[in-house]
Amino acid sequence: MGMSAEYVSFELSSDERLERLAAFIHALATAKVEDDFHDDAYWEGFLDERSRTAFWWPTAAEAKEWKDRWYSTPIDRRWTEPSLRTRWVFGSLVDAAEHGEFEHLKFRRMDGGGAIEFEPCAWPFGGTAWMHAAIEAFGGRVIDDTTTGR
Repeated sequence: MGMSAEYVSFELSSDERLERLAAFIHALATAKVEDDFHDDAYWEGFLDERSRTAFWWPTAAEAKEWKDRWYSTPIDRRWTEPSLRTRWVFGSLVDAAEHGEFEHLKFRRMDGGGAIEFEPCAWPFGGTAWMHAAIEAFGGRVIDDTTTGR
């Protein structure tokens, strides 16, 4: 495929949504290289109403209620308890991109979709869950992740 060391490839049939995702990934890559991550309003500007629904936007009260339930759940059940599962908080996705130990983040267009390419600087490097969430938020479907075998 001629890709970087690692990648997450996906299908996405909408050219408009593919362009939105490409712009978002490009902005994250630029911010990472320049070490200049913008405020939340900047990043939220990449989302349309449809992609916004992929994320959890809790009020302070909702976040506190979830946190209280998290800490009151036995440790061995926290990660498997269905009532504790939420969608990504959008700011957490941006934070994961900012603090992940990888470089050379790139977006590659391919027939029927594309790939997010990167080179890990360490193992573990922070993972690709945020990439999956971004792809899915813009209407894509992950078809391959070289770090997980998915």
